[in-house]
Amino acid sequence: MKSSPKKIHEYTGVILRTPELIAEMTAGLAKSYLNQPLSDGEWSLKEILGHLRSCADVWSYSVYAMLVEPEPALPRLHPRQWNKIMKYELIDYQASLIAYQQQRLEFLAVLNRLDTRDWERGAEIDGRRHTVYSQIRRMAKHELNHLDQIRALVES
Repeated sequence: MKSSPKKIHEYTGVILRTPELIAEMTAGLAKSYLNQPLSDGEWSLKEILGHLRSCADVWSYSVYAMLVEPEPALPRLHPRQWNKIMKYELIDYQASLIAYQQQRLEFLAVLNRLDTRDWERGAEIDGRRHTVYSQIRRMAKHELNHLDQIRALVES
Protein backbone atom coordinates (compact mmCIF):
# COMPACT_ATOMS: atom_id res chain seq x y z
CA MET A 1 0.00 0.00 0.00
CA LYS A 2 1.39 3.32 -1.09
CA SER A 3 1.13 6.45 0.97
CA SER A 4 -0.50 9.64 -0.24
CA PRO A 5 -0.39 13.09 1.34
CA LYS A 6 -4.17 12.95 1.86
CA LYS A 7 -4.06 9.60 3.68
CA ILE A 8 -0.99 10.60 5.70
CA HIS A 9 -2.85 13.71 6.85
CA GLU A 10 -5.94 11.64 7.68
CA TYR A 11 -4.06 9.05 9.74
CA THR A 12 -1.79 11.50 11.53
CA GLY A 13 -4.92 13.50 12.36
CA VAL A 14 -6.41 10.47 14.09
CA ILE A 15 -3.17 9.91 15.96
CA LEU A 16 -3.07 13.56 17.00
CA ARG A 17 -6.66 13.61 18.25
CA THR A 18 -6.86 10.25 20.03
CA PRO A 19 -5.36 11.28 23.40
CA GLU A 20 -7.40 14.49 23.48
CA LEU A 21 -10.63 12.69 22.60
CA ILE A 22 -9.97 10.19 25.36
CA ALA A 23 -9.33 13.05 27.78
CA GLU A 24 -12.58 14.76 26.75
CA MET A 25 -14.67 11.59 26.95
CA THR A 26 -13.36 10.58 30.37
CA ALA A 27 -13.12 14.01 32.01
CA GLY A 28 -14.90 14.11 35.34
CA LEU A 29 -15.48 10.36 35.58
CA ALA A 30 -15.00 8.86 39.02
CA LYS A 31 -11.77 6.96 39.60
CA SER A 32 -13.82 3.86 40.46
CA TYR A 33 -15.57 4.08 37.06
CA LEU A 34 -12.23 4.42 35.24
CA ASN A 35 -10.71 1.47 37.08
CA GLN A 36 -13.49 -1.12 36.94
CA PRO A 37 -14.72 -3.11 33.95
CA LEU A 38 -18.41 -2.48 33.41
CA SER A 39 -19.02 -6.18 32.77
CA ASP A 40 -17.21 -9.49 33.15
CA GLY A 41 -14.59 -10.14 30.52
CA GLU A 42 -14.41 -6.50 29.45
CA TRP A 43 -11.57 -4.04 29.93
CA SER A 44 -11.87 -1.02 32.17
CA LEU A 45 -11.20 2.42 30.72
CA LYS A 46 -7.84 2.35 32.50
CA GLU A 47 -6.99 -0.98 30.86
CA ILE A 48 -7.97 0.33 27.42
CA LEU A 49 -5.68 3.31 27.97
CA GLY A 50 -2.87 0.96 29.02
CA HIS A 51 -3.42 -1.12 25.91
CA LEU A 52 -3.30 1.97 23.69
CA ARG A 53 -0.09 3.09 25.37
CA SER A 54 1.48 -0.34 24.82
CA CYS A 55 0.50 -0.30 21.16
CA ALA A 56 1.91 3.21 20.80
CA ASP A 57 5.16 2.09 22.43
CA VAL A 58 5.57 -0.95 20.19
CA TRP A 59 4.49 0.60 16.91
CA SER A 60 6.34 3.88 17.39
CA TYR A 61 9.48 1.87 18.21
CA SER A 62 9.17 0.12 14.85
CA VAL A 63 8.71 3.46 13.07
CA TYR A 64 11.78 4.93 14.78
CA ALA A 65 13.80 1.85 13.81
CA MET A 66 12.70 2.23 10.17
CA LEU A 67 13.81 5.85 10.20
CA VAL A 68 17.19 5.11 11.75
CA GLU A 69 18.22 1.96 9.87
CA PRO A 70 17.65 0.93 6.27
CA GLU A 71 15.24 -2.03 6.16
CA PRO A 72 15.93 -3.47 9.63
CA ALA A 73 14.67 -6.91 10.62
CA LEU A 74 12.66 -6.34 13.79
CA PRO A 75 11.27 -8.82 16.27
CA ARG A 76 7.51 -9.04 16.56
CA LEU A 77 6.72 -7.34 19.82
CA HIS A 78 3.13 -7.88 20.87
CA PRO A 79 1.54 -4.92 22.68
CA ARG A 80 -0.19 -7.18 25.22
CA GLN A 81 3.12 -8.77 26.14
CA TRP A 82 4.67 -5.29 26.37
CA ASN A 83 1.87 -4.18 28.66
CA LYS A 84 2.59 -7.11 30.98
CA ILE A 85 6.09 -5.70 31.40
CA MET A 86 5.08 -2.04 31.62
CA LYS A 87 2.08 -2.69 33.91
CA TYR A 88 0.29 0.46 32.77
CA GLU A 89 -2.79 -0.64 34.68
CA LEU A 90 -0.93 0.10 37.94
CA ILE A 91 -0.41 3.76 37.03
CA ASP A 92 -2.94 6.38 38.04
CA TYR A 93 -5.33 7.00 35.12
CA GLN A 94 -4.68 10.75 34.83
CA ALA A 95 -0.91 10.32 35.07
CA SER A 96 -1.05 7.63 32.41
CA LEU A 97 -3.18 9.81 30.14
CA ILE A 98 -0.76 12.72 30.51
CA ALA A 99 2.18 10.45 29.64
CA TYR A 100 0.28 9.14 26.60
CA GLN A 101 -0.46 12.71 25.47
CA GLN A 102 3.19 13.70 25.85
CA GLN A 103 4.50 10.64 24.04
CA ARG A 104 2.06 11.30 21.23
CA LEU A 105 3.20 14.92 20.81
CA GLU A 106 6.83 13.79 20.62
CA PHE A 107 5.97 11.09 18.07
CA LEU A 108 3.98 13.51 15.92
CA ALA A 109 6.84 16.00 15.98
CA VAL A 110 8.94 13.32 14.27
CA LEU A 111 6.20 12.33 11.82
CA ASN A 112 5.53 15.93 10.84
CA ARG A 113 9.17 16.36 9.74
CA LEU A 114 9.14 13.39 7.37
CA ASP A 115 9.41 13.83 3.65
CA THR A 116 7.56 11.72 1.09
CA ARG A 117 10.32 9.11 0.80
CA ASP A 118 10.48 8.59 4.56
CA TRP A 119 6.90 7.28 4.62
CA GLU A 120 7.99 4.38 2.41
CA ARG A 121 10.93 3.38 4.59
CA GLY A 122 10.38 -0.12 5.86
CA ALA A 123 11.33 -3.03 8.02
CA GLU A 124 10.76 -6.73 8.09
CA ILE A 125 8.60 -7.61 11.08
CA ASP A 126 7.67 -11.23 11.63
CA GLY A 127 8.50 -12.10 8.03
CA ARG A 128 6.45 -9.29 6.46
CA ARG A 129 7.51 -5.90 5.15
CA HIS A 130 5.95 -2.95 6.93
CA THR A 131 6.52 0.72 6.19
CA VAL A 132 6.31 3.86 8.25
CA TYR A 133 3.04 4.55 6.44
CA SER A 134 1.58 1.08 7.06
CA GLN A 135 2.40 1.30 10.78
CA ILE A 136 0.77 4.73 11.08
CA ARG A 137 -2.27 3.48 9.18
CA ARG A 138 -2.45 0.47 11.48
CA MET A 139 -2.13 2.63 14.58
CA ALA A 140 -4.82 5.07 13.44
CA LYS A 141 -7.33 2.35 12.52
CA HIS A 142 -6.69 0.54 15.79
CA GLU A 143 -7.19 3.72 17.80
CA LEU A 144 -10.44 4.50 16.00
CA ASN A 145 -11.77 1.11 17.10
CA HIS A 146 -10.82 1.77 20.71
CA LEU A 147 -12.25 5.29 20.60
CA ASP A 148 -15.58 3.70 19.64
CA GLN A 149 -15.18 1.25 22.53
CA ILE A 150 -14.46 4.09 24.99
CA ARG A 151 -17.37 6.13 23.66
CA ALA A 152 -19.72 3.16 24.16
CA LEU A 153 -18.49 2.62 27.72
CA VAL A 154 -18.81 6.29 28.65
CA GLU A 155 -22.28 6.58 27.13
CA SER A 156 -23.63 3.43 28.79
